[in-house]
Amino acid sequence: MKNLFLTFLMLVGGSLFADDLYVNSSGLDGTYYTIQEAVDAANSGDNIYIATVGTYSEDVVVDKTLFLIAAVPDELFTLSGEIQFNCPNGSEVTIIGLNNGSVGANTNGDDDIKINIISSLVSAINFGSYSGYEVNVYNSTVYNAFTIKNGQVKGNIINTLNVSNDVLTENDTIKIMGNYMQELDYSNDSHYFEICNNFIDGSSQPEDRPVSITNWRTTSGGTNLISNNTITFYEINTYSTAYGIYFSGNTDGQNLVIANNYIECTGESYSTTGYAIYSTSSISNAYVANNYYSANTETYSFSTSSIIDNVSVNYNYDSSSGIVSGGQDMGLDWIEYRDVDNTVNDIGTAGGPHAWSNYNPTQGKAAIFDLELPFQLYIGGVHNVKAKSFHKN
Repeated sequence: MKNLFLTFLMLVGGSLFADDLYVNSSGLDGTYYTIQEAVDAANSGDNIYIATVGTYSEDVVVDKTLFLIAAVPDELFTLSGEIQFNCPNGSEVTIIGLNNGSVGANTNGDDDIKINIISSLVSAINFGSYSGYEVNVYNSTVYNAFTIKNGQVKGNIINTLNVSNDVLTENDTIKIMGNYMQELDYSNDSHYFEICNNFIDGSSQPEDRPVSITNWRTTSGGTNLISNNTITFYEINTYSTAYGIYFSGNTDGQNLVIANNYIECTGESYSTTGYAIYSTSSISNAYVANNYYSANTETYSFSTSSIIDNVSVNYNYDSSSGIVSGGQDMGLDWIEYRDVDNTVNDIGTAGGPHAWSNYNPTQGKAAIFDLELPFQLYIGGVHNVKAKSFHKN
């Protein structure tokens, strides 16, 4: 698993006035035997360091801003139970180094409660029943149910990610980047999305619909982007139709961009058709450009959209990262899609500003997983740059 230095705390807003509490079995003053005892004793903004020896068999309810951190860097604390949140408006809870255990909410939250899960091995993450949470998951493995309504999911290993609808209508953009997963089910018309540089491996289950988009936000003011993913899909049997990216529930594509992806049907019979990009109803005004695919059919029900320079080709790709061999400088040459060295966008997960290496660094390398900066600078303007990163040992 990718490891995280605790210096990350400075990047997510650790307070200089926070107290440190410890959970272990030493019996020393200032220590607690259970995580819940430490949570109850803590003040908002405190750090709770949890011993990495033994297993904590308990359910934990967090009701304030806290950091829950493995006490030993690059090790994990083990929980047999669930961490639930019942936090007031404006809270932020960060979990670093959790092993096992599930994470979820037990009540609806306000629209600015933030949950960060970092460098953890998590049994399940489930915020599907409650609204009001921004859930950010970085550099982790999630083994089972993974459902959110808003947030960022970057650099993780996932089975299936579900993004469900939110009662809130915000200008937030759900960002899903640099992950390995087998299936993505998205149904949310409250937030825009950016689905970039993921390896969505639908051939490993196998899966005949690895990316399913049901409803998305269509109001002006943002873009729904599917870019630089490597997507594989599989016809489960000779009588079924398979789809790389599957759309339903909406016909308005005015802010929908699908570009620079590599989409391959790894099992396809002559009796049925594999569609690289498919919609159940005609989508108008979408922009579909520079996608490379290996399937019987390029697109379906996009006749009133812009379909530009999509090419049928069979590329080789890395089975662990989705990085495509042969797709260099073959993508869309717009400034916002160029590679980090300012060359033309490569096809697949290695290309573009959200390259796979940003979220999955090699040993000893630092990684910026959230970078916000303007594409163009103007004389006399005020330019804001914001970044979050972690470093591997």
